[in-house]
Amino acid sequence: TVNIPPFAWKTSTPAAEGMDATKLQAAIDYTFTDIYNTQGLIIIKDGKIVVEQYQGISDASITGLKRIAANYNGSWSTDWDDAKYETVFGTRDKNSIGVSNSSAKTIFGLLIGIAIDNGSINSIDDKVSQYITSWVGTVKEDITLKDMITMRSGLAAITETKGLIGSHTLMYESDGLAVSSARGLNPSPPANKWRYDGMGDTLILGEVLLIATGKNALEYGRDNLFTKMGLTNYDWWKNETGTVLTWGNFESTLRDFVKFGMLWSKDAGLDAVYGENVIGEGKWNGEQLISSSWLTDAKTAAVVTTFEDYIFYGYHMYKATKLVSPASLDNNELTVDVYSAKGFNDNSIWTIPEYNLIVARHGLY
Repeated sequence: TVNIPPFAWKTSTPAAEGMDATKLQAAIDYTFTDIYNTQGLIIIKDGKIVVEQYQGISDASITGLKRIAANYNGSWSTDWDDAKYETVFGTRDKNSIGVSNSSAKTIFGLLIGIAIDNGSINSIDDKVSQYITSWVGTVKEDITLKDMITMRSGLAAITETKGLIGSHTLMYESDGLAVSSARGLNPSPPANKWRYDGMGDTLILGEVLLIATGKNALEYGRDNLFTKMGLTNYDWWKNETGTVLTWGNFESTLRDFVKFGMLWSKDAGLDAVYGENVIGEGKWNGEQLISSSWLTDAKTAAVVTTFEDYIFYGYHMYKATKLVSPASLDNNELTVDVYSAKGFNDNSIWTIPEYNLIVARHGLY
């Protein structure tokens, strides 16, 4: 029996891990430019944290938010002065909570995989109608879980509604599950059937998980994943009916957020630091929390997206075959596989196995 010590973060410096300090600092400075409202950034290289930086709200952002509030009477911050903004957003550190936005889909995808591993769900090829029986005998009867998790359900788009924080399909619905489930098929589906559905399809998968396991995503994740990974301060948004919003908005610290990237990575650096087969490929501290075969399938490029011809989609996980840096840096390209959980405004996790790199970012929250 191998004695595995409790998990503890390992740190190093960029120079010690062979990174170009000048280029790295340029990337960090870009990330923390005021207009991007970055709350936190973690970079793990060869299994060790080499960058961990946080910041609160900037003066420029306060000015911009006050201008928006003045032009939109009834905004959540209409009566706020500078001191109020500083109180709410002014200080951020490793204990600060951020929100995942749609990166939660990738976290939720892990839970579907665990439910299949545990036998609560028979197969990714199961029909949704085996769980949501009201779909039997309808045009939706043959839609599979795989169709849903790869954004190829063929269901019609949900009309967006304008509100306080922009236009969204379900953000302002008291019962988004009912709205999602009431849809018919898309009358004009794309040739490859892929259509990014920001909220509805994943909410339906959340209902499948609840029916199959008797637990919602937050409960099932707590019992089978989050606690075992050492997450302590986390939450998942719910709507007025108590439905967990599996399409987005998992709250956690940035350190806990980046752990998901470590869990799904195949990273020689993690093996070198924590021991072989201790962290990564579905293991956490030596325990196989999710099968490596599920993660391999999840990261496989199932379908090309409409975002770019080098960005593909798997089981609620993205695969890009190159990186393109912003024009304001060097407008360079690097051919490399990048696997990611992507959230609105880049509340995201990126893993690059070839370079033993794991990166996570939270926006101001």
